[in-house]
Amino acid sequence: MSSSSWQALVVNEVNEYDLFHGRLDGTEGKIIPVKTIQSPVEDPSTVAVVSWRWDGTDRMVGSRNVFCAIHQARKMGIEYLFIDVVSIDQRLSGDELISQGVDFSKLHRTVQIIAAYDEFGVTVERTISRPWIFSEVHLYRHNPA
Repeated sequence: MSSSSWQALVVNEVNEYDLFHGRLDGTEGKIIPVKTIQSPVEDPSTVAVVSWRWDGTDRMVGSRNVFCAIHQARKMGIEYLFIDVVSIDQRLSGDELISQGVDFSKLHRTVQIIAAYDEFGVTVERTISRPWIFSEVHLYRHNPA
């Protein structure tokens, strides 16, 4: 298995209130706490990848889905969350962004997953049928974690 590194959200350093209310935007010195994690990880029980539907303003700030994923990670004792908007360089474009997204999606086969797809008024079937989420579901069907 090849080695790679990803930025991951540090679960126990996130202030959920600040995240949910949009206060982790770099103002007032508040930023989203991240750490570079080498994959494959030494202890897979300490990490999870988040499969989610973007629902906040500015990607994950204000996101009910990310808020729930962090809350669940804390309950599970997970230390680091791989979240696409944190782990994938959002400044990339075109083929570079697609390539990094494909590499990132491989995490869905190797580490535990926290799924957060809540959206008011939308059925689970409609959410799961979205191409990116459908692809993630397919990948984690083959995940031993």
